[in-house]
Amino acid sequence: MIYNLNMREGSQTMYGKILKVNNRGTDIKIENKEVILFCCFKDLKYGNSYAIFCDKENPNNTLLYGTIHFKEDSIVIIDTKKDIKNIILDLIDILSNNKKIYDYQILDITKFHKIDLISNNTMELTNDKLKKLETNCVKQEESQKKKKRNEDGTRTLKIILILLFIILALYTYLYIDNKDNYELNCTRSSEIKELSKVKNEVTVYFSGKNKIIYIDSTTKYIFDTKIEYQTFKTDTTLQSKYLKKNDEIKYQDSDNTVIVINRDNNVNNSYKEIKELYTSSGYKCEKRKNSEK
Repeated sequence: MIYNLNMREGSQTMYGKILKVNNRGTDIKIENKEVILFCCFKDLKYGNSYAIFCDKENPNNTLLYGTIHFKEDSIVIIDTKKDIKNIILDLIDILSNNKKIYDYQILDITKFHKIDLISNNTMELTNDKLKKLETNCVKQEESQKKKKRNEDGTRTLKIILILLFIILALYTYLYIDNKDNYELNCTRSSEIKELSKVKNEVTVYFSGKNKIIYIDSTTKYIFDTKIEYQTFKTDTTLQSKYLKKNDEIKYQDSDNTVIVINRDNNVNNSYKEIKELYTSSGYKCEKRKNSEK
């Protein structure tokens, strides 16, 4: 098959493709196993057919060319003994500038996916000009574009699915499970001789599945006098009896109060067990429904 080359000046037709190198002669130095084949063409004046191409990975300012013949599934390239540089330069000018073609026929290489590179000729051509030839002659493989689009689409779909899963999990936790959450609030007031008044408040947070999420405890030590309050603040021995290492301590100087806050995340008791534990210690407990915590 031969392309119709009687086209308008300025139009653009793709003649080449990227091909794998099947066999190489001993003097061939293609660094990678692929070449950019700009086109295969027939010189109408003398009837010979040629190919122009370059190393895909390292063009090195060098255009490669040679005579060709087609096998069943590959293009065989051998160096030519004739001086055809003027023909090559003429065709390069035509292809680079999308001019009308009169003296050559561009051969169809659609079915070929590899070349047998036995030997070739070379001529100097800048990498910029080689790139221009590639732009004008070599069609980007549609399958590669489609593959990239599919990969991008698959990646996007995975991200969307992950986000939907996270949103669903959060919804389940916040609105389905948590809407049935509840809490047990327990309070107790007492007096300790060396500390005056003590107020305890414990809130046990339960999930809708009756499992304890955590327990918040707040203890207020309320002193009758400023002297007692200041003594407690400075007496480390006294503090060690009532304060734990991980407690959050707040000093409320305005009313001589020390506030101790603690959270416990490692409690596995049932509702019944935890309520009995606090009520037996003098707490009054009240169950509260639909906690947002």
